[in-house]
Amino acid sequence: MIGALLRSLQPAEASLLRRALLAMAASALAQGAALALLPMAFASLFDAAAGQAPWRWAGAFAGFALLCLGVRRHAQLAGYRAGAAAAQSLNLRIGEQLVRLPLEWFVERRSAELNRLVTHTVLQIMSTPAHLLQPMANALLTPLALLVALFFYDRTMALAALASVPLLLVFYHWGVRWGGQAESRSEAAANEAAARVLEFLRQQPLLRASGRTGEGFSLLSEALQQQRRAQRRAHWRTFPAALGLAVVLQAGYTAMLLCGLYAVLGGSLGVAQYLALAVLATCLVEPMGTLVNLGTTLRQTRHGLNRLRHLLRLPALPEPSQPEEPRGHQVQVRDLGLVRQEQVILQGISFELAPASLNLLVGASGSGKSSLLRLLARFSDVDSGAILLGGVDLRQLSAAQRDRSIALMFQDCPPLAASLLDNLRLGGPEASDSQLMDAARATGLDLVAQRLPQGWQTRVGEGGVSLSGGERQCLALARVLLKDASLILLDEPTAALDAISEARVNRCLLQLARKHTVLLVTHKPTLAPSAGQILLLEQGCLAQRGTHAQLMAAPGRYRELFHEREAINRWRLRQPPSVPQRNVHHDLSLIHISEPTRLRRI
Repeated sequence: MIGALLRSLQPAEASLLRRALLAMAASALAQGAALALLPMAFASLFDAAAGQAPWRWAGAFAGFALLCLGVRRHAQLAGYRAGAAAAQSLNLRIGEQLVRLPLEWFVERRSAELNRLVTHTVLQIMSTPAHLLQPMANALLTPLALLVALFFYDRTMALAALASVPLLLVFYHWGVRWGGQAESRSEAAANEAAARVLEFLRQQPLLRASGRTGEGFSLLSEALQQQRRAQRRAHWRTFPAALGLAVVLQAGYTAMLLCGLYAVLGGSLGVAQYLALAVLATCLVEPMGTLVNLGTTLRQTRHGLNRLRHLLRLPALPEPSQPEEPRGHQVQVRDLGLVRQEQVILQGISFELAPASLNLLVGASGSGKSSLLRLLARFSDVDSGAILLGGVDLRQLSAAQRDRSIALMFQDCPPLAASLLDNLRLGGPEASDSQLMDAARATGLDLVAQRLPQGWQTRVGEGGVSLSGGERQCLALARVLLKDASLILLDEPTAALDAISEARVNRCLLQLARKHTVLLVTHKPTLAPSAGQILLLEQGCLAQRGTHAQLMAAPGRYRELFHEREAINRWRLRQPPSVPQRNVHHDLSLIHISEPTRLRRI
């Protein structure tokens, strides 16, 4: 585990940990040397026949004890420093790795795993140098030093101690092996429980609106019960090995005492020296006994470290060694294909987006529109074909160049828990106040700021809870305007807006298309007549392409979708003919009692 931890740290933090390990090893050996002098100190003080100088060995023992205390304090402080540096280094590495990972890797369930990894596992790893490594060093090195010293005092007691070592190794290996498997299942159950807790909290509006809070709580309760059962199984899987370690230690300790007592009865060992060796045997067994108590914590730490290293080893999107610069703003998609979980999501898609143009991407739900948008923003790499920006494959652009050239807005775009102004500045950190206000007025965000109690300085809360869905979309669109990217990808930017706000945003989009390449995913035909190109996806394939007039002139799925949408827009609630007009205003319930209100087409 120590080697894995060292490989997971940066060189500076790894160097701190190595120095802490050396100090802990020196502390454990100094403790062993001090305890090894204990029998001679006893003999010089209580056995006058030994002919030893009365205080020489006692003074040596006291000197080594003081040395041990000094080294122990230094090792403890070094462990604290190494643990804090390790936590900081690991958190930074996690942040850097998350930035490099493909965006499609982030799904809802992983939020709980990442939260547990950062808040629990990293802190657990930090406690290893501060609290676990010193007891481990004492449990391994101090008994080793005492065992060597015991050979010089009484060989039979040393052989009795040495005989228990193979059994100790067997039981320890058994505990590590079976305990590691049990900890993996326990960790999976803990992640599931954490995910259920977050789900239960976030879905409170839905659960309460549907009157299903009891079912939501039952799912959470079941996850917690599974976690409890997994932890109990982990305990019972490791209990036999822990019991075996304890039994072997106690048996070895008893054998050492019996061998020493036999030597005393035989006259080869003095009583005072035997008492000192008994204390020595106790000091030899006691640190090894801590391995039984540390076993569970060590396994959990090792398992958490393995999961952390797995995250750090996840492949990031490959970056080119010699990035190229786009030559223009034209977007070309050539025979694009995407496969996920052995299912074809997109296949054989080819089209071009001209610079400074408005392009619509339409199709039924599940046809692959959002997946295509993510590929254009390089959330992941295509499985076949290529996407070119300015004649350069997206995979040959640097991450910085790609981020400058592409702006993306999804339907769900929760802001940060900061002020409205700070959230707006994310779109253009270097934008002037006039540019910020221009973007706000173009999207109607200035009206949102007027409504809020503290204006632009109002904190919108976690996920933007103080804003409506339409207001969050206005904020996201304003950030897109500030970014001033050459390619703008929008997924239903007006889905949550009222008619007046939608008209304002549509005018803004038409102005954007005069300078930028805009690809808009929409189910509304409002901008269709103004679009330079309309792309229709159907079951992951590009079924039709052309202008609105061209697609309406030819029979096909686009014309069917357009007529269906227009027909839906003409549906209105109308009073049944059997109910007199006067009753509608005086008793609305009469409509529902006599005959249900029907939908009729105008």
